[in-house]
Amino acid sequence: MSTLQENRLVRAVLALPFLALSWYCRKWLNFDHAMALLRDRFDQNKFGPEGAHMPVIWKHFGVHSIDYNLRGIAAFFVPSLLGTDAISWWQMIFFLTDLAPIYVIWLLESCRRGNAWTPAYMATLWGYASQLLGIGFLAPIYCFLYFVFSPTASQLASNSQARSLKKEYIPFYLPLLLVLHNGLVFLMYFAPDPMARYRYNFTWQPMIFVIGFLNVVLSLTLLRVPGFSSLKTSPLFSAKALSIAVSILSFSVWAYVWLCSPFPGRGIFIPIRVDEAPMELGLHARRTLQFDLLSSFGGSLAWMAGLFLDMYAGGVIQGQELLTALLTLPAVTAIGGPGVAVLNGWWWRERKLTSRRLGAKRCIIL
Repeated sequence: MSTLQENRLVRAVLALPFLALSWYCRKWLNFDHAMALLRDRFDQNKFGPEGAHMPVIWKHFGVHSIDYNLRGIAAFFVPSLLGTDAISWWQMIFFLTDLAPIYVIWLLESCRRGNAWTPAYMATLWGYASQLLGIGFLAPIYCFLYFVFSPTASQLASNSQARSLKKEYIPFYLPLLLVLHNGLVFLMYFAPDPMARYRYNFTWQPMIFVIGFLNVVLSLTLLRVPGFSSLKTSPLFSAKALSIAVSILSFSVWAYVWLCSPFPGRGIFIPIRVDEAPMELGLHARRTLQFDLLSSFGGSLAWMAGLFLDMYAGGVIQGQELLTALLTLPAVTAIGGPGVAVLNGWWWRERKLTSRRLGAKRCIIL
């Protein structure tokens, strides 16, 4: 018989704030208004200010359904890509780079044996759906479902099999993520030709799905070839190496934005009020993606704090350790950015789950 801490109904009720955050983000994303603004640009078949017109890309992948579904999303990034909204350029180079640590956690959790056939198992679908619907909308839903269906901290701490990661699916995440996510993001915002930035952006849109697909194919084929099987145990292609690489990139961009941006942090990260300016495409895109940023990282930080509380409730950590972990989250966020803070918290949890013997379960229900 399950304890209250492991009762899914109880955990679902306690995790309801994540669904409220998702609903709130969806409300403020206002995709209907965004599509109306984009439709006007599509009718004109151009982007950019006077003297800097750039045509709309109608065909990119050559597959009608893919081009049709991604065309509007890719166009939504154009004001930040062109620099016609200079604040948005700084916002988005940070936002997209700092998504990599979140993706790493989702991908590694999908490799956890205890997560088999739970919602966390489908990381590739979560990532691609986030491109279409907004990660600020879907990340809190992911956090809610993780709390409800994934193993609790006490279950993971007492079962090494459920806690373990499938190492055979990890080695190729490092090169794939660095090239197809981080590499394309940098080309999107630093390529000298504006039209090339637009095309790199279009290429990047489905890449989280491509990363997941290629990883499965390479893991099932190349790792069985003599000479490549050793990658499963190579520290250079391990989960830790992957985490360190994306953390270094995220920290570097976080520091670059704070040290080099001519705009204050409030303008980059805090959504403008509707009455501050008319909602033309550039401002609407910036405001929408600011809500997307705050909801995705805010939800992820709250999720990590909830996982710490779950560890305390399950007797995995003591009260002092819980307090230290909770205080560390905002401190690391300030120093390295929210993505780095969440990934650092995830690894701290992994170490505690592996090394700590279970104590008595407490009355806190999570």
